[in-house]
Amino acid sequence: MVLDWAPSTTGDHITLDAVADVDENGKVYLAFGRGTGANYYRIVAEADGPVRFALYEQGRCVASRPRLNGGHFIFRTYDDAYGGSYAGGAIQGTVGELRPAVLRPPGYSKDGDPVSTDYALGPNAFVESRAADGIYTFPGASFVSWVVQPPEDEGLVYAEYQFRGDDLFWSADSSAWEYVKVWTAGAGVQTLIGYGTDRTRLAGGFGTDGIDMVWEEGSGRTDFTKKIFPVVETWTAKYTTNPEVVRATRRRVRSEYPQIPGNMHNVVGCGYAVHSVRTTSPGLGWRLIRLSDGMAWEGIEAPGDRYVYDRPLAVTCDEIFLSGFVNGRPNIARVRIDSLGPGTPAD
Repeated sequence: MVLDWAPSTTGDHITLDAVADVDENGKVYLAFGRGTGANYYRIVAEADGPVRFALYEQGRCVASRPRLNGGHFIFRTYDDAYGGSYAGGAIQGTVGELRPAVLRPPGYSKDGDPVSTDYALGPNAFVESRAADGIYTFPGASFVSWVVQPPEDEGLVYAEYQFRGDDLFWSADSSAWEYVKVWTAGAGVQTLIGYGTDRTRLAGGFGTDGIDMVWEEGSGRTDFTKKIFPVVETWTAKYTTNPEVVRATRRRVRSEYPQIPGNMHNVVGCGYAVHSVRTTSPGLGWRLIRLSDGMAWEGIEAPGDRYVYDRPLAVTCDEIFLSGFVNGRPNIARVRIDSLGPGTPAD
């Protein structure tokens, strides 16, 4: 895919809700929105190949918030976004097929805020987040299970759902606390990584490629009303859905900048993890970590700089893909790992 369009004059160059997926052969797919002149498109494309699906938006009905996994996609739709209404539904499709299908009809999601209904997609199922979060088959939308919140999670928000195969992971989050949850068909809902009633510690920013799991841990907090931790570290374990196995096999990788661990959003692949860096000092950007030895590389800019990429989309054996801003407009960058120099050893 070659970017040879003229820059947009009436809308965003590339939408901020871009997502990526890496298949079993390391091929990267991107789903995003593209404004050019008075026209607006929703696109699914190979990073090194053709556009595989494109939707031209016309009138007041729009699509947004793409989800991409295993050769399938979901777009949230709004019936009259330009009129200020967020009522709508969703469409689904398979990469390479030209016509999407209706997943949820117009008016299914009543008027509210843009994320009153959201989706997380797996190869065989999806999560629909509404007043109650449900798991459904994909395609077909047959009900599988509710994501049931146990009493110990009262007051926490379930968010950042992600599938790895048929296993579902997410964060249980509040303004002051966070840990990592997992659902499987056999065991139901469990806390995968957490510290019970110990409010001096936190686990967040979870990501996995089905081989390695990576997350951040904060410790040493004394003010329990804020997610401010003097010590933040990256941890890893081999893929599992068993909390006991995580506790027995987890390994510290390296220290991190003091920041909110749950905001770091690790993307994992090919023995690497890349996450956001969002602090007042040193600034905004990303950090790439080699999990075998904790060696790190980073691209961090001060707020207001011309180029600021701070949301990882994908990592392969050769590259990282990032979403961010160029001159105040959203865009996507790809960075070769072998161009990053010697790196910083783990501490």
